[in-house]
Amino acid sequence: GFTVGDITTDFSDTVSAGYVISQDPAPPAEALPESPINLLVSVGPAPVTVPDVVGDSLAAATAAIEGADLVVGTTTDQESTTVPIGDVISQSPNGGLSVPPNSAVDLVVSSGVVVPNVTGLDLADATSALAAESLTVGTTTDQSSDNVPAGDVISQDPVSGTNVNG
Repeated sequence: GFTVGDITTDFSDTVSAGYVISQDPAPPAEALPESPINLLVSVGPAPVTVPDVVGDSLAAATAAIEGADLVVGTTTDQESTTVPIGDVISQSPNGGLSVPPNSAVDLVVSSGVVVPNVTGLDLADATSALAAESLTVGTTTDQSSDNVPAGDVISQDPVSGTNVNG
């Protein structure tokens, strides 16, 4: 025999969205028939702000994300000539956005640059191949070889296939 009065909403970590948090008057209060009962309805947990972790190491990014009541979602490696190995290149959703707690934040992490194989190339071609990957020639040493023509690269360090900072 009562009527629904005012309906207001609020965040709640304990009451699911759409369910009543409280009512006024609250039981076991008595009220006249047809009296309005005001309801406070949950809209779920309060949103949290996504931290901006671009440029952070994966470990620091993970700590910041988990510290904000979020979880690390998919982590994807991507080559980068500008972002150091292991640092975050991009994230989704972006830092500063509000999302529900326990939402996933996907990360793209730098794998650096893969060193190309320059063994067998002459120094000019080896230099060009490294430059194409934003790498430079370090120390060169001359060495005699019965199998490799003069002026060609006999060996390299780091070896090809190694990931390095660009």
